[in-house]
Amino acid sequence: MPNWYLKERTDAVFEKRKATKVFAEFGITNVDPVLSAVWAALPAKAWIAGGCLASLLTKRTKRGDIDIWFAGKTQYVETQTKIRALVKSPALSAYEWRETVVRNACVFSAPGVMPISLNGYLDFTSADAIIDSFDFTVAQLALEGDMLWYGPTTLQDLKDNRLSFHRTQNTVMGRADKYLKKGYVPDDTCWQKMEEVAGTVTDRVRTTKNALQMEMQMREHDQFLETQYTTQAKPKE
Repeated sequence: MPNWYLKERTDAVFEKRKATKVFAEFGITNVDPVLSAVWAALPAKAWIAGGCLASLLTKRTKRGDIDIWFAGKTQYVETQTKIRALVKSPALSAYEWRETVVRNACVFSAPGVMPISLNGYLDFTSADAIIDSFDFTVAQLALEGDMLWYGPTTLQDLKDNRLSFHRTQNTVMGRADKYLKKGYVPDDTCWQKMEEVAGTVTDRVRTTKNALQMEMQMREHDQFLETQYTTQAKPKE
């Protein structure tokens, strides 16, 4: 069992809406063709969840894997069969796919597109159970049919580019570093926890923190100047 996984449910209340409505809210008019094809092919009780959906909503170019989670072995095997057929279909056969199988998991990868990762080593009872096990709120997104599940603060945190903990796992630094490289800015609680567990890399964390804070101050200053210029340039009525 991976060391980031915490099975116990929290008291968080998750919501779901039509995925197309949430996409429209973020200005998304086109979904990545591989993600779209995989989404359409999934059987019941198989869910796409995690960072690739966050990257989609925030229009990040580095999207990571299309992670798929399951209710059990039956759904894993069914999905594996469907994806094997899908990558040979006209929709996706133009890519040079390679399947890598490890114990209770497999990855379909091709140059230039998001890998398709089937994670069969954990069973979940529902889509919201998956995202309740995640560490950062910005990753708390899951597709179930035409619906998108999300956490209490997920959508706002994505809009604010804010990295905030839902729950702290054993892989805090490695996981946080991945999101820092994507440009997310940790909130105060997140910084504090990172500094507590960083140990010998505390100096690197603080340097990163200072650099990000300086960048944010520069952005705010530029926005202030732009606002002032716009206000001064506005013609009198």
